[in-house]
Amino acid sequence: VNPIGCGDCLAAGTAWGLARGDSLVDAVRLGIAAAADNCIDVYSHDVGIVPGPRGFTLLVGGGLGMSFGVKATHPRLADPLGVVEAERLTAAIEAIISIHLDHGNRTNRKLARLKYVLDEWGLERFKTEFEMRLGGPVAPPEQLAWRSASDHLGWHAQADGSWMLGVPVPSGRIRDVEGARWRTALREAVERFRLGVRLTPQQNVLLIGIPAGAREEVRRTLSGHGVRLAEQLPPVVREALACVSLPTCGLALAEAERVLPEIMDGIHGVLAESGLGEQAVSVRIAGCPNGCSRPYTAEIGIVGQSVDLYTVFLGASPLGTRLGSVFAEKVPRREIAVRLAPVVRLYASERGTNEAFGDFCHRLGMASLQAEERTVAS
Repeated sequence: VNPIGCGDCLAAGTAWGLARGDSLVDAVRLGIAAAADNCIDVYSHDVGIVPGPRGFTLLVGGGLGMSFGVKATHPRLADPLGVVEAERLTAAIEAIISIHLDHGNRTNRKLARLKYVLDEWGLERFKTEFEMRLGGPVAPPEQLAWRSASDHLGWHAQADGSWMLGVPVPSGRIRDVEGARWRTALREAVERFRLGVRLTPQQNVLLIGIPAGAREEVRRTLSGHGVRLAEQLPPVVREALACVSLPTCGLALAEAERVLPEIMDGIHGVLAESGLGEQAVSVRIAGCPNGCSRPYTAEIGIVGQSVDLYTVFLGASPLGTRLGSVFAEKVPRREIAVRLAPVVRLYASERGTNEAFGDFCHRLGMASLQAEERTVAS
């Protein structure tokens, strides 16, 4: 059981275990979000936990992994199951995990995630079984309203008067390289100012408990080692994410982390040409369809299909509440930005007020976007 949380709450501080836990069909990923803040991509988890005024809203059946050529596999966002009180939260999660243990697919590893139980049963049957195992009904789920899914980069005031600094770390690699010594910089800042550290699901670092009078010294410490802070990076670059892919991962079909700078330079260039250089657009790159970098919930998702060829997904919600759709397949790496350029230009000229790129692509639909690209190409 792999819990991912966003803060210090009851759920984040609770550990779950089952007597039969070593017999699980597959991993169970738990996501614990804060109210209105979906920075952890809570719908992408097997079990999502969201605190609210009546208790904890449970989400079930999320998961983004798939396999090209296996139609039965697909990304899926979690469904709202219901609200449980704090005192029943542990029992509720154990009930969900026990359903997965007893009814998950044990013959085909590609179909072993909890999301496929939801696909086969439907939410109502799952809820009936869940309430039977829990020993009673649960309240209807809250209507969740998300304000943001950003990664808290930059400076943020804390309730105790201190400050938090979100530091972007490309692909989560805390290492010293030519021109940027992340490991040295972070260690010096943490040790010198006795800071707390949080690692985020988007692979960045939050420095916690910075005294108000030390903000400038912390900034100078990081900048002195070549670490660029959020305000020094274009929005599309600072929250971009890639999985490790080649040469680390044996499942990789194409490059991801090592080509992230090249791809992001191209995408930012296309945005800048249309006057959108400061536009926030989420971009995630995965080296295979398992999607460890969560490309299917990014406004632009780029997924390795074979050597140097990628499938491009567009139209996901910037709040993580809608999956992207296939825009183009088998796109050579060096053509990704070129293929996106007509869509970006269309967005620049026809978007609604404050309309996000992903929402615009979803509103127009893939057929319209593909037609625009073909028209420009011809």
